[in-house]
Amino acid sequence: GPLLFSGLGRDLREATGQQATGKHLTEIGVALNRHHDQHSAFPVGGVFTRDAAGVVKGQHGWMTFLLPFVGEQELYQSIVQDKPYDDPVNRAAMGRDVVTYFAAGGDRAKIVQGYAVSHFAGVGGEIDDATGLSHVGIFQRDEAVKKEEVTDGLSNTLIVGELAKTYPPWGDPENWRPIGRGLNKSVEGFGSAAGNGATFLLADGSVRFFNNQTDPKLLLKLSTRDGGE
Repeated sequence: GPLLFSGLGRDLREATGQQATGKHLTEIGVALNRHHDQHSAFPVGGVFTRDAAGVVKGQHGWMTFLLPFVGEQELYQSIVQDKPYDDPVNRAAMGRDVVTYFAAGGDRAKIVQGYAVSHFAGVGGEIDDATGLSHVGIFQRDEAVKKEEVTDGLSNTLIVGELAKTYPPWGDPENWRPIGRGLNKSVEGFGSAAGNGATFLLADGSVRFFNNQTDPKLLLKLSTRDGGE
């Protein structure tokens, strides 16, 4: 009946959406590898500076440094890098859509002040394990990580993930986050517009979809580069 066809249609849309999202994540993976080939490291998660008053200010993020490797050399060159991403001089550049940074079904509308959004975030931040030791993801503040520092193995380490909503500007120097409590659980975590899971890029360039039932502890282990998993 109609309910069956409705379910089939939804499943097909979700599968097609995952394919489209996966294609863009694969492109980001190729770009990250090319960046590593050229600079001997993945991009820094975000560059921060301290002004004369001691106030720390975010400048630019990893997606900006990746632009030349996703076919956006002209956009990259138009950004004034010694001014923050949110400086008026960079407003026009930061309002440009970068199609590779979109996932299927995500809202592409500009956010406050006209910033173009990303439907993906880097996996990063510090995570304390049960013994109190701190393990870190690939993206960090003012740190460019080399492949050899990913001691858990590139195929066992998440590097970029899909977001459900509350999309950040792609130029945001803090566009990376820890895994959190699971998929589609909070706006601070990872998820998808479909709400059924999230697609992730691993550091070896492979792409995997994880459904909402995936154990958050597994995702947590995969999110660190040096946890010994």
